Amino acid sequence: MAGLSYIWVAALYAAITVAIISFIVRALLHMNNRKFRSIIVNEAGYPSLAIFQFLLWTVVVAFSYLMIYYLRIYSGLYDPPSSISTNILILLGISTAVPIVSAGVGSMVYKEDRSTPGIPIEHKWSSMLLENGRASLARYQMFLWTWIGIGLYTVILFSTVFSPATIADPSLLELPDIDPTLVVLMGLSQGAFIGGKLFPKGALPGQQEGSDATAATYSSRDTPSEEKK
Repeated sequence: MAGLSYIWVAALYAAITVAIISFIVRALLHMNNRKFRSIIVNEAGYPSLAIFQFLLWTVVVAFSYLMIYYLRIYSGLYDPPSSISTNILILLGISTAVPIVSAGVGSMVYKEDRSTPGIPIEHKWSSMLLENGRASLARYQMFLWTWIGIGLYTVILFSTVFSPATIADPSLLELPDIDPTLVVLMGLSQGAFIGGKLFPKGALPGQQEGSDATAATYSSRDTPSEEKK
């Protein structure tokens, strides 16, 4: 590797690449009268925590992959990183599956009225942490572990590229692995998130989620005061 300064140059190029792609997506959405935030908004207009964490991990893994690839190019190795660890694939698989399952559960539990076409009302970002109008521990846990996981993975990434072994032998540069314990903890937090959607607070005794008796109870994630505004 030519020098430590190339690590920061590679990180800058990776960030610029991700930013350019994001800008292009934003421009395409703007052409259809949509904001960039609509990427994480569900059909009812609520920001989805599941999609939000999926977006974050997509950006982090893309940035990491590009940074490693640029470093390999600077070192004269033009082939991209050849392998992605099983734990990273599991994490991405969970992040992909949870939004799909969450959307299915939400369509059963929250009986939003979609009979009127048009752009749905955009709700506050803070509604990602609410379930049935109340603060949700399961959502907070998922939100917390998402940021912890991203922070730890970023530390692992820079520890890998700054390690003496990879500096001496750039061919060792690969997308770093993530600790299996962290993958398990994040998987559990996302499982709790899905469980919290299935059995939100305020359910009527003896009733199952999504039944007619609880349709009014589960009609919105907003608080009653917000619904009246």
